[in-house]
Amino acid sequence: MVYVEKNLLKQAIVTGALQRTLSDAQKDINHLLEQEPLLFDANESLFEKNKSLHLIIDILNTIEEKSVAIIVNAFCNELDSRRDNRKLSQKRADSLAHYIDEVYAPLFITAIGYGEEFSSSDGNGTQKSSRIEIEIKRVVEEPLN
Repeated sequence: MVYVEKNLLKQAIVTGALQRTLSDAQKDINHLLEQEPLLFDANESLFEKNKSLHLIIDILNTIEEKSVAIIVNAFCNELDSRRDNRKLSQKRADSLAHYIDEVYAPLFITAIGYGEEFSSSDGNGTQKSSRIEIEIKRVVEEPLN
């Protein structure tokens, strides 16, 4: 696993000693979000600015490639109606994408709220189904003909 321990990550960022490939950064973000998910209060779209979020920004700042696009995917549990879940997850994705855009400024950023679609829930509306996923993609510039 590529995941860098938090203390080593902070030290490497401060000294500028760490540069990651896009693939390694994606693995680290996925691992971090599994271990310490970004949390929202029930039925709220404002996220808590916690350690995970700061570490995600730190990881993004270590990517060698600077032409990146970020996709923020948000999912909700199954406790409310499908329509309400989709609206709430879109608000959550938008809120997080706005924050990332302000502090990291990727070339492109997209926010997608899926509601309870693609849920990893066990059917009981557990917190497991409410989650955030962050994808990093390389932006390839093609010449216009």
